[in-house]
Amino acid sequence: MTNIKFHKMHGLGNDFVLIDASIQDIDINPQTIQFISNRKYGIGCDQVLIIKSKHIKNEYDYIIYNQDGSEVPQCGNGARVIIKYLYLNNMIIAQEEVVLHTSKTTIRGFVDNVTNLISVNMGIASFTPDKLPFHHPVSTNNIYEADIHGKQINFGVAFIGNPHVIIKLDNENDLSKYEELQKIAIFLQQSPMFPESVNINFYYQIDNKCIKLLTYERGVGFTNACGSGAAATVAFLVHNHAANNITNVMMPGGELAVSIINNGVHMLGDAMYVFNGIISL
Repeated sequence: MTNIKFHKMHGLGNDFVLIDASIQDIDINPQTIQFISNRKYGIGCDQVLIIKSKHIKNEYDYIIYNQDGSEVPQCGNGARVIIKYLYLNNMIIAQEEVVLHTSKTTIRGFVDNVTNLISVNMGIASFTPDKLPFHHPVSTNNIYEADIHGKQINFGVAFIGNPHVIIKLDNENDLSKYEELQKIAIFLQQSPMFPESVNINFYYQIDNKCIKLLTYERGVGFTNACGSGAAATVAFLVHNHAANNITNVMMPGGELAVSIINNGVHMLGDAMYVFNGIISL
């Protein structure tokens, strides 16, 4: 067995186990990720973050794993967590840009020296079905329909490192109807329309600068917060002229400020350190 040092952190209650493999040797497989993520037998988390290596100053490769051991290309909360880890361990200073690469995406961010919050640039959102992938002809207004358990559901789609479905709820209380929302989410995730599955975002719009959001993530389920889900939802609303360029996103775990600048989606929020330890794998 090998002893591995880990760090438990969270972004608005979306919790992570972070392992810095740039300073220790590890051997990770899907079964190991499932064990680490298990809240009864392992450490417990929504996702596992592995910092693989450092390229040059402030540029890192990393991997994001869901609870089920599957790899995902992007995670906004995870990026903030890594930046906070680097900051707390004196590997970067405030206002110093960090470049984070997964196998498919790049996120840039920094710790704001005034608020101490973390700003990340999630990149440019795409609303093209093929990008997700989503097997459906393009809709000019990015609104699609599906018959789900006898009920017609309208939704939008967006890709911002991860594929997302965006569903508007007309009643704020509907956000607490977890069983009903879960059925919709699972139906769409298992639909052949989404051959690589998809994250499902349910939102209630308070006004044109504030929404409430609940995300059902592929490979995880309902989470307290989803950074890429917040980014995708705001990008979708701005694209459809339904929200301001700067929108406050309220999730069960807390709030994020999401802004569209030069078509890029920028996110400002906190990340928290919980504890560290050693696990034998």
